[in-house]
Amino acid sequence: MITVIYKGHEYRVAESWDELSGKQFLEIISILLSSQQGELAELKILQVLLQVSARFICKIPADQLTGIMHLVRGFQEDMQLTRQLVPFIKVGKKLYGPAAAFENMTAAEFHFADMHYQEWKATGADEALSMFLAVLYRPVKQKYDVEKDPDGDRREKFNANTTAFYSRYTSRLSRGVMLAIIFQYESWRRQMEENYKDVFNHQSDHVSNIQAGWFGVFRGVAGDGKYGEMEKVEQIPIHTLLLELQFLIEEAAALKAQQENLFNK
Repeated sequence: MITVIYKGHEYRVAESWDELSGKQFLEIISILLSSQQGELAELKILQVLLQVSARFICKIPADQLTGIMHLVRGFQEDMQLTRQLVPFIKVGKKLYGPAAAFENMTAAEFHFADMHYQEWKATGADEALSMFLAVLYRPVKQKYDVEKDPDGDRREKFNANTTAFYSRYTSRLSRGVMLAIIFQYESWRRQMEENYKDVFNHQSDHVSNIQAGWFGVFRGVAGDGKYGEMEKVEQIPIHTLLLELQFLIEEAAALKAQQENLFNK
């Protein structure tokens, strides 16, 4: 956060996406998606950051306004977010989303979410987008203490068979909220790709169609037997699975290099 002082008053202004409130996040996404461009859009974003009225912005002298506009441009350049700023949605039902950076997502949940996401990216189909959202956002578990959240996940257990049903609700979301969730997902996914580069490179080399998704990855881990049958592998936290795969790929590369050195002697 940065403090902006104007006429004796202090205004705490976010310097990154992670410092935004959920309300500010949705408002800025809406502005960026609107037809308004250039200075008008930047002024509206500044209004959101300062949490003031449009009249207040209009009264700021041009020279002082110029001095703080860099705060706005930073948001258009740095598109990284690590927090969960849309923790739930209300669409007839109250549906809860995953923890930030996929911290409480299972392997199966990530597979289906990513499959629908990739389909939406490839086709732009509204149905794929609604299905993607319905994987991530689900009702609270029955008789669950939401505030205490002892399991670290308020949502009912993921079941691919109920996704189409919940997509009837997620399809009611405004386009702005839908794309704000997409923004979060893409930010988290980019960080995951950075953390597990070898796994994502390996996976992309072996996937020939969208529907295959991460199925081959699960199958390989299940075949190893360390984590049990396929059904058990699907319930592994996605970060645990990716870390295990990262180690396996590194070990395989080291073994291959060792063998090549033996043959070259």
